[in-house]
Amino acid sequence: MLADAERGYTREDFDPNAEIPKAIAKIKQFLTSWAESQGLPG
Repeated sequence: MLADAERGYTREDFDPNAEIPKAIAKIKQFLTSWAESQGLPG
């Protein structure tokens, strides 16, 4: 997972304040779409 992320930017460019919310949003989007595919409310 880290290797995939590091392809997009160098370590010097990494800004946790910017990247962490983006990662959380992606995870929430994934969980929501997974829940919908399972037929769960979400």
